[in-house]
Amino acid sequence: MAIEESLHRRLVALPVLERRPEDSLRCKVCGNSATPFDIVDFNKCSAGYPFGFADVAVPWHRCAHCGFLFTAFFDDWAAEDFARFVYNDDYIKVDPEYAEIRPRLVAERMAKMLAGYEDARILDYGSGRGVWVQQMRERGFTHVDGYDPFAQPVRPEGRYDLITCLEVIEHSPRPVETLAEMAELLTDDGCILLGESLQPNNIFEARCSWWYAAPRNGHCSTFADRTLAFLAEGAGFLLHSGKQPTLHALRRGERFADLSRALCGPRRVFRRIGAPGVANAPGFNAVEPMHNGPFQWTRDPRIEWRIPAVTAELLHLGIPFAHQFRAQYAAQCTVKVDGRDARVGVRENMIFAEAEGPFDDATVTVELLTPPLKESTGGRRIGLALRVV
Repeated sequence: MAIEESLHRRLVALPVLERRPEDSLRCKVCGNSATPFDIVDFNKCSAGYPFGFADVAVPWHRCAHCGFLFTAFFDDWAAEDFARFVYNDDYIKVDPEYAEIRPRLVAERMAKMLAGYEDARILDYGSGRGVWVQQMRERGFTHVDGYDPFAQPVRPEGRYDLITCLEVIEHSPRPVETLAEMAELLTDDGCILLGESLQPNNIFEARCSWWYAAPRNGHCSTFADRTLAFLAEGAGFLLHSGKQPTLHALRRGERFADLSRALCGPRRVFRRIGAPGVANAPGFNAVEPMHNGPFQWTRDPRIEWRIPAVTAELLHLGIPFAHQFRAQYAAQCTVKVDGRDARVGVRENMIFAEAEGPFDDATVTVELLTPPLKESTGGRRIGLALRVV
């Protein structure tokens, strides 16, 4: 049976395969290159494809630097476009719990978490129909307002002690601007409680079959844990995360420090470190080019970095590599922070390490200790090909 004629014409017209760096986009969070990651159909919702295909392709890009996974599909949409094609009468079919069930359940949970803060000025950013706001008022929270760019577009007056943003920022094509808007509505010592599901550790295997990559739900921005660290630091916030998988605190000042730790975990920062990108650097071979960025092979079993002015309770490190001279070599490396062993894992061609502090605005020494190196042609020793950072 022959290929259908129109499909045959399209296949014949395809160009010869070659790398296309022009298909990369600038990351909306950190400004680095975000490469093509996957494509889904517009009808993909959090439940998959119960409504079939729309035959409209939605491409996704991912930034290796900060882990931000996003689609630019909605970037030029106006509010009326979202109202017509996403947040329309069919949306209740896509997310049956959004209107009543989820706001009530979340309000019950959040009221317990915020016990003792009933008199705080609270804004629910992305409040939808206002069910959560009403539920919180009924539970004794006397100063709760709602704001939603679509459903309640009148910007509130004044500033708030606490802003809740629960399963909302993934709907924003411009998360940096969204966070900046919340920051303008927050007091100088206020706190944002961000409810957000983060990418799973196996995102490279799952790709955009991951349930949260769902354009028909209006989802266009998804985050790794380090993406939140970049967002928070860029906007002048202190990040608390890790205790709960879907709740994160971004605070200013010390007023909500204890609450942030109790609800969300330690204050954390992320630093990405790698090869220095200069010839004759201690511990490294020469700089070598690669289509997605240069790298340098390590030539000593101990590599050291000095990271200035770290202030955190948990330091999260990423050490990206392009190659390893044998399989599982990276997984056998050890990372020490100020002489103490850090927790180490390998994914996304990156060594991740976590070290507990506290680190009080001090310079931190990081050591990467590798297994025995390989003697290559000409007596050159190689271990890991670390990307230039």
